Amino acid sequence: MSFLRQSTSFTRFHISEEIPPSFWEEFPSLLKQYAFIDIDNTTQERSVGWVSFEDMLDTEFTHPYTIGEYVVFAWRIDTRRLSPAIFRKYYTLRVREELSLLEQQGKRFLTKDRKIELKEQTRAMLFSKILPIPAHFEVVWDTRKNVLYFASVQKKVVDSFAEYFMRSFSIEITPVTPLQQAYIMLPSDRHHALEQLQSTDFSRSI
Repeated sequence: MSFLRQSTSFTRFHISEEIPPSFWEEFPSLLKQYAFIDIDNTTQERSVGWVSFEDMLDTEFTHPYTIGEYVVFAWRIDTRRLSPAIFRKYYTLRVREELSLLEQQGKRFLTKDRKIELKEQTRAMLFSKILPIPAHFEVVWDTRKNVLYFASVQKKVVDSFAEYFMRSFSIEITPVTPLQQAYIMLPSDRHHALEQLQSTDFSRSI
C-alpha cells in the first residue's frame, strides 16, 4: 500500500466546490454503485471501480473507510494485455483455416466483414485465456481541507481516475501543481515573490 510505506509518489487534487452534508449520506451507496466488477471469468479487456483501501478484493467495503476527518478507499483497474505478436499468429491461423474451407467451395477471397469477424473472434478467444492484471491505487480524502490524495503520478491513470471520480460522485477535482501548492501555502503578501521566479536550465554544462 503506497500511503503506508515510508515514501510514496502521489497526485494532489483540489475540490473547489463545497460538499453538502447530504452527500455523505449518499456516499456509501455511491461507492457500492460504482464498485469494481470482477472480469476474471469474462472476455472483457478492462474493468475499473472502487474497492476497500485495505483489501482490493473487498467491494462491499466491510473495512472502515473513515479515519477521523479522512475518507480512505481505493481505485482498482484490471487489464488484460494481449501481445500483438500472439494475436497476429492466431489471427493468421484463423484466416488460413477460413481460406482452406473457401477453396473447397470454389472461393478464393475473404470479405472485409468476414475478416473483421475473425479478428473479433480471435481476440475474444485469446482474452478468455488471459488473466487480467490488477492494479490498486489508494485514495485519501481530507474532508476538512477539501483535498484529495491519489497514489499515482502516471498521467493516463490520473486522468482516468479524475474522470471516474466525476462520474461516480458528480464532483470535479483538479490536480494541484507544485506552483499552485506554493500559492496555497504562502500568505498572500508573499505571492509576488513566486511571480518573480524564473526557471533554471539544468541541461547546460558548467
